[in-house]
Amino acid sequence: MKIYVNMLPPSPKQIMYYKSVIIGLIVALIAIKFANILDIDLFLQKISPSVGYLGMAFCFLLSAYGTIKGMKSIGNSVSGGSIIFPRIGSKSVFGTVFCEANFLGGVVICFLMHGVLPSENDSVMLEKSWLIFSACISVGICSYCSSVSTGVICSAICLMDAKDPALFMKLVAMELISSSIGILGLVLGFLLYEKVRTLS
Repeated sequence: MKIYVNMLPPSPKQIMYYKSVIIGLIVALIAIKFANILDIDLFLQKISPSVGYLGMAFCFLLSAYGTIKGMKSIGNSVSGGSIIFPRIGSKSVFGTVFCEANFLGGVVICFLMHGVLPSENDSVMLEKSWLIFSACISVGICSYCSSVSTGVICSAICLMDAKDPALFMKLVAMELISSSIGILGLVLGFLLYEKVRTLS
């Protein structure tokens, strides 16, 4: 007896439905945990011990997801164009390196922030926790934006290089500009790390 299972991927409407259900459950759990949700000061004080870990998780996930999206867009263009023009395969190295550098920057910030997490008897635990959260979120968002934009620009550069090889060196400057977003986020993360370290 054979059993046939429908293996079709979910439609965009189903995915949107699942996402809205998950977000609704999260909001409901937060509302149950903190009954007086409008009291922002109480809310911030109650969530503060774990907010540093939450920031590090977001930093790691955003950096990784941005790198995945950037390298995916590079791979889509290069895998198609290198069939006809094999030389453009080596031109995608710049974009790949910049995407990986953004991810490694996020990982470095996570490790640094883990070393300065406040203990429970720390007098400035609330300030340190929120500084760590804001630093990690800033680095994660900058890394995500930088990796995605670098991937899109690199894939366009590779396809333009396939048409006219003389354009490559002129267009690499655009890639450097998009990758500088990640560097700015990393600098901001280091500044906030020094602030957390000196806070006592």
